[in-house]
Amino acid sequence: MDEKDFARIEELFTKLSEDVTKKLALQSEDLAQLAVQSVGLDKKLTAQSKDLAHLAVRSEELDQKLTAQSKDFSQWLGVQGDRFQDKLDLVVDGYQALSEKLDRVEINLSEKIDVVASDLSVHRTDTEAHHGVYRVKEEDEEFGK
Repeated sequence: MDEKDFARIEELFTKLSEDVTKKLALQSEDLAQLAVQSVGLDKKLTAQSKDLAHLAVRSEELDQKLTAQSKDFSQWLGVQGDRFQDKLDLVVDGYQALSEKLDRVEINLSEKIDVVASDLSVHRTDTEAHHGVYRVKEEDEEFGK
């Protein structure tokens, strides 16, 4: 090997070294960009993690409010049901009192009808006992036509 070959080899190594240096520089720039992007992603992930934690807290608060409102609604329904039952009981009591009053009126009317029937029977017996003076006819011949 002579000097020319050494020069040629040295030239190839120099060129190869320059190519490797350029490629390393490009890769270093790519790595720097990835590092910047990684920092940006870390910030976004941290923000989203905070948002998710906040949403979890809000979700728990909403669950507690819904549970409380559900209990309140159940109590309200119970009160409304009791009030409705009380009003229904009043209506039933009113109908029962009305029915009892009608029964008393019916008994009272039956007693009065019995008294009138008895009086009529006594009156009829009395008028039939006096044939000549008083006479009850079922139908007047002159007016019956």
